[in-house]
Formats: sequence, C-alpha cells, structure tokens
Amino acid sequence: MVKPASLFPVVAIAVRLVALAIPLPLLAAASSPTASCTKPEVSALINKLAKEGDEQKKAITELSKCSDAAGSLIWELENSPNVQVRSAIVNVLEQIGTPAADGLIGVLDDRNKSEVARSLAIEILTDIAQAKKTESLEKVKIVQQLTERKVDSQESALIRINADQALRQISAPVSGASTEGALVEQIKAWIEKNPKTAILVVVGVGSAAIYLLALWLKPLWLLYLPAKIKFKIWVLDIDVPVGVLCWLKYQPRVLNRWVTERLEVAQADLEKKEKQLELNKSEGLSPIYIPIPFSFEKQSFYDNNGNTGEDFASSLKKEVFEAKDCLVIVGEGGTGKSRLACQIARWSAGWKTEFQTQIKPLCKYPMLPVFISWDLPTSGAEPEEKTPLLTAILNQLPKTPAPAPNKELVKALLEKQRILVIVDRFSELGKDTQDQIKKEIEYIPINALVITSRPEESFSDKRSKQLKPSRLTGLNLANFISQYLEQKGTLAHVKGDKNLVIEKFWKNLRNQIDVELEDATVLLARMYLDQVDEVLSNHSSEELTEELVENLTNRIANSIPELMETYLIRLNKAVQDKKSDENIKKYVQTIASTCLECNGYQPKAVPRSKIIEALVNLDKDDAIDQNQKEDNALKCLEQYLDKKLKLLEISDSNRVKISLDPLAEYFAALQFVSNCQAPESEPERKELWEKLISNIDESDNGKDRLKHLSEIKGFLKAVRKCCDVRRDVPQFVAVYFPRGESCSKVC
Repeated sequence: MVKPASLFPVVAIAVRLVALAIPLPLLAAASSPTASCTKPEVSALINKLAKEGDEQKKAITELSKCSDAAGSLIWELENSPNVQVRSAIVNVLEQIGTPAADGLIGVLDDRNKSEVARSLAIEILTDIAQAKKTESLEKVKIVQQLTERKVDSQESALIRINADQALRQISAPVSGASTEGALVEQIKAWIEKNPKTAILVVVGVGSAAIYLLALWLKPLWLLYLPAKIKFKIWVLDIDVPVGVLCWLKYQPRVLNRWVTERLEVAQADLEKKEKQLELNKSEGLSPIYIPIPFSFEKQSFYDNNGNTGEDFASSLKKEVFEAKDCLVIVGEGGTGKSRLACQIARWSAGWKTEFQTQIKPLCKYPMLPVFISWDLPTSGAEPEEKTPLLTAILNQLPKTPAPAPNKELVKALLEKQRILVIVDRFSELGKDTQDQIKKEIEYIPINALVITSRPEESFSDKRSKQLKPSRLTGLNLANFISQYLEQKGTLAHVKGDKNLVIEKFWKNLRNQIDVELEDATVLLARMYLDQVDEVLSNHSSEELTEELVENLTNRIANSIPELMETYLIRLNKAVQDKKSDENIKKYVQTIASTCLECNGYQPKAVPRSKIIEALVNLDKDDAIDQNQKEDNALKCLEQYLDKKLKLLEISDSNRVKISLDPLAEYFAALQFVSNCQAPESEPERKELWEKLISNIDESDNGKDRLKHLSEIKGFLKAVRKCCDVRRDVPQFVAVYFPRGESCSKVC
C-alpha cells in the first residue's frame, strides 16, 4: 500500500506544470518598495534568484523592497539566459510597481530589443497599471505608450497584438458584478494561449471526478484498474507509478465493500470448521458454547475472578490488534485452542459468539477469517519468489462475487487488517511448513494473526502475545458441568435435586481423571457429560435419588481410554447400516497408529496411500484379491469413517488425519498396549516396549529433547493411562511413562 508521502513528488511536479501554465498577468503585486539598496546588494540578491526554495523567496522579497533596483533587474531580464531567474525578475518588477515603469517603457520603446523582452515589458506594465497603488498619472503614461505601440504601423505584429490585449485588460472593469466576467475572460485568454496545458488540466480534473464518483457509488469497480498504466501525451511518456495505482485501488472503502460481500460465505465456511470440532456431529444440532477459563497477558478470564469477556475484548484489541502483534494460543490437546480461535474469528467478523453480545467488535470494520491447518507445498520454494502461505490464504478466500481476489489485493487486505489469518495446530504441521510460515510472516504484512500450538512458539520479526486456555479445576469444573447440561437440556428433565446430580458427576469426573495429579481438559469433560446426558435421558421419568445417581454413575466410563472407546461406539451407533463396533475400533486404531508412527508420535496427517496400505493389511481374507481389498479400504475410509462418522479430515492433496488429536493419541496408545499384551513371554513384550522407547528417542530429528517430549506429551500420557487400565505396567515403563505431574516434568 502506497503511503501519502510517496505521492509528494508527483504532486510537486503537477503543481510546477500548472504554475508554468498560469499567465503572468494573474500574479498579483504584494507590497510596495520602501527602501533603497546599493548595487552590490542588488547584484548579490539577483544571484540568489538562481537558487530554489526559501533562499529564492527571501531574495524576491528583499528585491521588491529596493525602489532603485529596477534598472539592474531590467538589464538582467534582457540578458540572463536562466529561465528561472527571468521568471523571478518578472515577479519582482511587478511587485516594485511604479518605480520600474520608466525602465520598462524604455525597453518597450527600443526596437533593438528582442520581441520576447518587449512582450514581457508589456505584461509587467499591464500589471502595474492595474494595481490599486498605481497613481492615475502613471497609469495614463503606461496606457499612452501601449496605444502608440498599437497604432504604430512600423511596429511588429506581435507587439501590436500584445499592446492591444494589454489595453483591453487595463480598461476592463474589475469591480462588482463584472468581476466574474473578467475572470472568465482571463480564463478564456489563458486557454487560447495554452491549449495543451488546458487539456491536461481538464483531463486531470475529469479523471479525479470520475474516480471519486466511482469510489462513492461503485468502489469495487476500482479493483479493475490495471496493474500498470502507461500513456503518451504529445511528447510526454507518462508511466503511473505502481504505488500510486495501489493507493487508488485499495482504499479502505473498497476493501470494506469487498469483505462485506463475502461475509456470508465465510460464515458458512467457519461453521463447517466448528462442526469438525463438535463431538456430536449429527446434522441439525446447534453447537454448545461455554466460555472456558484462560489467561492472557498475566490476567485470568472466566474463572470466577470477576474478569469478563468485555475486559478480554479491551485487552485483546489493545495488546494484539492495535499493536499489530501475533496472538499465540498455547495448550495441550483437547484444552479448547481451536474452539477459542473460532470464537475470536466470529468476534472479528462481527458474528454472534459465546462472549457477551454487548462486547464491541475488535475493529471498526469486519475481518474475513482464514484457517491454515494443512501443510504447505514448500518443496523447492524460494521465499522471495514463491509464497506458499500467501497462496494458501488466497485459495481460502471466497471467489464470488466478482472481482475474484489476487495476490496484490490479498496483501492489501492483510496489511489493513481485513483478513484474520488463523494458523491452527501449528505444532502439528511439518517442519518445512513451520519454517516457511515463519519466513513469510517476516516480509508479508499479516497484521491480524492467530496461531494455535501445543508448545510455546516464538517468531524472530513478529512480536507475540500468549493466550493459554486453563484446565477445568474445582469450581470451574462444577460450573462447566452445570452450564453444559443446562444447554443440552438435560437438567430440564431431571426430577429431583439437580445439585445432587451435578455434585455426584463432578466428583466422579474428578476421580476419573486423577484430579490429584492433573486437571480436566474441555474435550474430556464434554465427552464425559455427553454420556451423562444419554444416561439421564433414559431415566428422565424417574425421581433421582442418591442411590439411583450412584447406579447411573457406574454405567459411565470410569477411565479416559474407556471414555474414548465409548465415544467411538456412540458415534457408530448413530449411523445407518453401521459396521460392528470391534471393526470400527480396529480401523481407527490402525489409522491413529499410522499417523503417529509416521510423524514422530505427533497426531499429524499422512498420505492417503499409507492409510489404505495399513487398512489392507488388516484384511486377512485370502479369498479376496489385492485390488478388491484396496477398494474396500478406500470405501471404509472415505464413505464410512469420513462421511458417516465424520472422524477424519482429508486435505485437497489427499492427506488424512483424525480430526480430534487426543482421540488419535489414545487409540494409537490402545493399539500399542494391546500389541504388547499379545506375546506370552516377558522378553518379547519387553522388546516391543524397548522398540517404542528407541523410536521415540530417534524421532526428535535433531530437536531439543525437552521440546520434542513436550510435543508428544499427549501420547506419552495416553500410553501410561492405557497401561493403568489394563493393569500391565512394567517397571521400566513406569519410569519412562510417569503419571500426572511427573509426566509434565519429564515432558
């Protein structure tokens, strides 16, 4: 985007061209001379007229006060080859006025002088005669000399014409209603004298009027301006600078209109993203929004400390968007990072969010949210020539209505904060993609940027502010349970003491996640409460006593691995023509294991071909040929797991991952622990564990070991919890996969 300062040279050139086209008679006399100057002083001041700027202006002012400088100035006017000096001398003589008249008349009478000098003398004498300070006798004297030149048959035609025009100008009335007519006559005369300059002025004024009219009525038309404009007027080749064109095309009014016309499409895309984050993916169900506690810039919000969403809005607007910094949302898998990013996206676009409705938008204008959650095609890309991140942002923007976006428009939208870029699951992206994103944000002006990541991330040329979702503890967990069951409509059908229900299930959830060692994530709490809703809905007609609540509690999964398996079974139960639960478990475990083993035990995407190969290896039916097995695996992957269960995310480049990261980590852990229990001999089992530990140690790819362990902490915890459920924890595994706080310290 071009800055106003870059237009100054263009404006300066235009002003100079117009100034040269203005007829000299329009230059008014400013003041009368009041002092005399010596010849050396006059000579020194005349030399300064060749300079520019304040020094020349000061010299003109000083010379105009020298009543006896007229002779020297007239001689210099005749003999100086410098056009700038001659133009300045004309200005000075007009300001000196009457004392210069005699010398100018002498120039006019001398036919040995050039016609240019004599014509300048006529113009200056005309201004002196029209000046209010000129005495009547002096004016009569000037008119007499001009009349003689007009009627002298021996005089040259140019001098006679100039003398005639001067007499008309002097005799024209200049007061009252005739002032407007005199101005019109002067303009006509100037146009006749400077037709080319007049055309330039008309074209310039007309173009400006058309531009302003389009900017007001049809701002999007300006986006059809070409990227380069070059034209020729007479001998002038005019090449409009690219910066000027960008400034004309990408005005705030233009960008606002372009964004506004795409908000509806962008909202539908965001709702699809939010649906992927929902546990219950059935059509027609409204998402459940419950504010979760988090900390931002050493302040806590939504955790019963009095700070509300309005306080958060003020902090976020000031610390991030006004400062044009990056917001990094940091937390373990399942803590609600992506959901929080979605809510900020809704907020930035002016859509309804889980925050209070009275909160003002982040900016005066809406922003289009764009999610980047897949690896970029970075192979062979040079940062200065290829911009995969910018291309990905461009591809995510709605293409209709016209005009479609291009890279220059996207850069303008990014710089002016009309696009909110959300890089989701940054830590789960490939290293090449991470490096490319860090490089591009150094030279692409992304001034509204949100990143979600498991470990903390830093960017060399981009200041970042950290937002950290908190785990659900104590009263926060109780409030979450109450609000979730209230929004689900569960408590509305409960007969009996609702507080008893909340308290009982709260205690059970605390025990299930080993609350003495770690706290609940939003994902685990929602999975658990969905089961609570199902159990209570089946007994809505009964009076809930303490004994009945205790019995119902025992029907709910009592461990996190079991919670994950139950969630999968509930999804499978809701579809028609469902496959067996055991087969679905095997498929999901295989996909999860493939994704994690190929990515250093992080829940990242892998090529679809690897998933197909792994699913084919599950089919032990020798009566089916290889092609048929591959077709069956593809149908299972795309038609059942993706379209029916909506468990997967598949990119345009055919990369596959499980949509919920903790789900992938726990099913991969369940697969591994099951494999370890299969061998009967202890050495064989120990060998499998040692192979896993060796693979983990080798999967850091040269990274800092502690950082790598923090990235796979979710998988390490999942392995330990699966061992606890199966009650099969070898001694050396207990050391490498500790529980709770110990695991946090190791990771």
